[in-house]
Amino acid sequence: MARAHTRALRSHTAASCRWCQKQTGASFALHAFIEKNKLKILAGEVEEVTVESPSGAGQVMTRCSKCHFAVWSVYLSLGPEAEVVRSLDVGTLDEPDACPPDYHIYTHHKQRWITFSDDIPVFDQLYDENEIWPKDKLLRRRKALEKKTQKMRLEPIHEGDYVAG
Repeated sequence: MARAHTRALRSHTAASCRWCQKQTGASFALHAFIEKNKLKILAGEVEEVTVESPSGAGQVMTRCSKCHFAVWSVYLSLGPEAEVVRSLDVGTLDEPDACPPDYHIYTHHKQRWITFSDDIPVFDQLYDENEIWPKDKLLRRRKALEKKTQKMRLEPIHEGDYVAG
């Protein structure tokens, strides 16, 4: 069991992403992106499984070691953000209704029977976060990335050698 100690940076459905459909066995996946340091395992053990992803970079899925449900994922294609943000599977929450999608993405391959309301933006592919996200959420993400950067420093191991640590 895990708990998020904040609202999501963003929440979106990957309604048409055939990859997500195959991974989840559902018509779409609903993910809430949350800073890693805002998540806490409350009970039980988790295990990580690295799987292929459409980007080729891979995806690390964190699953409950008892029931094997996916709890969150790390999309390695996100670069530095992959180290500080987790993609929480909204369907695993006790109250998934509390985390509705902010956007529908990858809708170009949605199943024909799915329809969208006019109150949530719809994108054929992914969107430009800098153009779409609210300023407060962009600031939160930037702060999380800055904290990661501040923790990295260069230390000499031997004269002339430097390693990020």
